[in-house]
Amino acid sequence: MQKGQVRGRMWLGLGLAVSGLAAATGIWRGLAFDAVGIAAGLGAAVCFAAYFLIGEHGVGLLDPLRVILWSFLVAAVALNVVSPLTSFDTSLLDDRASMLGRLDHLEMPVWSLLLWVMVLGTLVPFGVELAALQHLRATTVTMVAMLEPVGVLVLGWVWFHESLGAVAVVGAAAVVVGIVLAQSARRAAVVVEPPHL
Repeated sequence: MQKGQVRGRMWLGLGLAVSGLAAATGIWRGLAFDAVGIAAGLGAAVCFAAYFLIGEHGVGLLDPLRVILWSFLVAAVALNVVSPLTSFDTSLLDDRASMLGRLDHLEMPVWSLLLWVMVLGTLVPFGVELAALQHLRATTVTMVAMLEPVGVLVLGWVWFHESLGAVAVVGAAAVVVGIVLAQSARRAAVVVEPPHL
């Protein structure tokens, strides 16, 4: 268990970042409480936290590439229990799909889009996070990962012509400020020098 000391503004930063995420994503639109959805959200949060904490421990013992290979092996087995790969309609792979948004005039084979999602949407981000865990604490990497929804918001605006309201812009700014506040809240370790005799 990590017992690093933090300043009080850590909680202000976390609150600001979480509130900013809610504002940036417009969580209140179509909001409805559902027991299955809440359980799934809590389960996802536990899995996400476990990934970083176990990853931090794992990269201290193994190369990040080996850690990510084991992580994805476990994930592949678990996902195949829920939704077996054999049920996937492979005939769809040769179909062509529009890139939508500003690139809607371009069409790509479905297999290449799936490869894009697997490599740039999954392998690269998780690999970078595991590499970062070799040099940074899990708490730091997790806080920086909160920038992902802000990046998606900007991508939606640039690529898909989505409108950004004032609330979303203020929320995105609050996430960034909250992360900076939270990261600056960690107290430096105090090193006590032994007395000179």
